[in-house]
Amino acid sequence: MRPRRHVSGSANYSLSYAQGTGSVSQTQRNVAWLASEPPKQTAPLDFDQRHKLSLNMDWSLGRGEGPLWKDWRLFQNVGVNVLYNVASGTPYTPTQPFNELTLAAVSSLLAGPLNSRYGPWTQTLDVKATKGFGFSGLSMQAFVWVLNVFDDRNAYTVYSSTGSPETTGWLHTNDGQGYLQNAAANGRDGQALYQLAESDPASMETRAWCVSACAPASDRVTRGSRRSSR
Repeated sequence: MRPRRHVSGSANYSLSYAQGTGSVSQTQRNVAWLASEPPKQTAPLDFDQRHKLSLNMDWSLGRGEGPLWKDWRLFQNVGVNVLYNVASGTPYTPTQPFNELTLAAVSSLLAGPLNSRYGPWTQTLDVKATKGFGFSGLSMQAFVWVLNVFDDRNAYTVYSSTGSPETTGWLHTNDGQGYLQNAAANGRDGQALYQLAESDPASMETRAWCVSACAPASDRVTRGSRRSSR
């Protein structure tokens, strides 16, 4: 949308299908090493994200614009940008419940075809506010940038046994129950310890923010060119 009354915006939607016989360049290395016949049946790739929607809205005032208060335009050179992103999940290969947190070498039993299930949808709302001002002959800009304003718990990865980023479901199996009984016999709360290990903060997106001030690159280049020409 073209700027109108200091407001501009855009909306973008993508519908994509990513299928193939390997998600990365090294997918077929074992096949090549064993001289086996390479797979010919395609499946959704790890980065197959079906839907993605992005809405962007920007409001800004230039120099000398905005309401006047005691000979001072408080909101001149002020801008606010709002970005909303929503996307469908990426695929994973479902497995039977097993201890996905163990450091031991374990093998999983597939519960479905390769990358046949998809993780949860994600959404984020990001807000950035800027204020331009002059300092020592430089055009400076201060900004406050908040990512994921509402602190939505967006999952980066999920456990293949459940499709959830929070639990593997292993404690409900016979082996998991045996672990809990063994932990209780040794005076430990096995459920609390295992759930603590399951709640990996790296698998979830959280709110982040930053505050900074800088000179625009174009202004720095211009001043540097002036110095070099003297």
